Amino acid sequence: MIKIALIRPFHPSLIGHPFEKSPPYGLYELKGYLDTYTSFQTRILDLAHLPHWKLSLAKILPRYAFDVFGITALSPSRFEAIKLARYVKKFNPQVCVVVGGVHFAHCAEDTLTHVSEIDAVVHGEGGITIIELAKAIDVRGWFGRIKGISFRSKDRIVKTAPNDYSKDAGISLSLNGDSSRYKEYVRDYPVAIPARAVMASKGCPARCIYCCNLAKIYHTRSPKDVIAEIKLIREKHGVRGINFLDCAFTADRHHLEDLCREMIDSRLDLKWWCESRADMPLELLGDMKKAGCVSLAFGLESGSQRILSVISKGITVRQIVDFVNGCNALGIYVKPFSMFSLPGEEERDAIETLNLLDEIESYPFTIRGSFQPTMIFPGTELETLARDKEILGRQFSWSTHYESALSRMLLQHPSIPIYMEKDKMPPEVLKNLYLGRASRLLAPSLNRCHVVKEFSSLIKNYPSIIRYNLPYIFSHRLWKKVLAYFSRRRKTAKKNGN
Repeated sequence: MIKIALIRPFHPSLIGHPFEKSPPYGLYELKGYLDTYTSFQTRILDLAHLPHWKLSLAKILPRYAFDVFGITALSPSRFEAIKLARYVKKFNPQVCVVVGGVHFAHCAEDTLTHVSEIDAVVHGEGGITIIELAKAIDVRGWFGRIKGISFRSKDRIVKTAPNDYSKDAGISLSLNGDSSRYKEYVRDYPVAIPARAVMASKGCPARCIYCCNLAKIYHTRSPKDVIAEIKLIREKHGVRGINFLDCAFTADRHHLEDLCREMIDSRLDLKWWCESRADMPLELLGDMKKAGCVSLAFGLESGSQRILSVISKGITVRQIVDFVNGCNALGIYVKPFSMFSLPGEEERDAIETLNLLDEIESYPFTIRGSFQPTMIFPGTELETLARDKEILGRQFSWSTHYESALSRMLLQHPSIPIYMEKDKMPPEVLKNLYLGRASRLLAPSLNRCHVVKEFSSLIKNYPSIIRYNLPYIFSHRLWKKVLAYFSRRRKTAKKNGN
């Protein structure tokens, strides 16, 4: 009987990240499928926070003699996953190495072409696939009958038919295995409330050009099943909060209404976080608040209506403002995520985004949001556009070494390329925009102590700003922006009689 190791590889970006203490929920879900439908021994190895992970594996591998290694990865951790695959193959060439997750699923052929140590790639939802794959490995069967994978067969790469998505509501993210060592809290909320994660739906009905969402088919779980799982989580872990990991928690009006009603009727007395879209029915925010919603995040993306249309976001700037107003009126904390250097975007469009951020971040229940350059991820419409425009080189491969000085300079993961149309937004403009945002954060008032405190915090949390931008930070250009910001605030205050 085979032994299976499910591994999250070392991920440098998670160290110090708000999600650092979250369990690898995707692996817990897969373990749930394997434990429920097979008798194979399955163990989760979380190496995400272990820079010296080879030392840990050197002790573990001889003890457990795994036959199968299932490795998941996001694009920023793909090279660590490849290193891991090569390490376990070198330790034992007979083991089967399978990779999955949102990154590898979108570039299976690229991965199998360049990384000989990887035997198969799972694309689509992995629950059913991992069961069939494990059974085939156990009897040394052929992979060709398994839906939802790519693998090598002699000198060619075979991609099987897509697997049917699963509506199985019986597999929990949080209840499979021991996750007690993780200390997760309700996200984007000023009070530290212990929490665990649940999913009430999978997939997303939106078609934004930059998104690499793996589940293209949107489907929801029964609200009663969701509530039953939450009750079990509260009983097992003693938590007082829930983080809903749905990509589009508020997408289905009727499902949202039913779920909120079930939570209210069940008197769960839990506080929770979710991700939303700004075009959700605003009248349901009150139901969410009654059901326990205390914070949420949403994709603002751009303050330019022209750019929102270009990226197929499907929302308007007016909807964004109304949504934030609605959340603030109810005391629901809201965190916006925004981007610049989107297709067709010019500096004036990005300035509109900064101005919109300034406006909504002045509200009492709006948390400071992100303002980041647009990153290219595999499987997105944006990647296709970037290849057509030769923003990505003709020889670019997601499986061979890549490091971007521009990404590093803008505090992004260096292995992820930035979408940049040089005729509209050259590198210097991107740099000025990013640090222009920093200047606005450094100068929210005329209080010198506040400026010093914010600047110190920025240096502590983002030391690479100093390393890569010393000449700019101490040049007249940045501080000219700060002084101009002071001047505008002073004029506004005088105009309002303050």
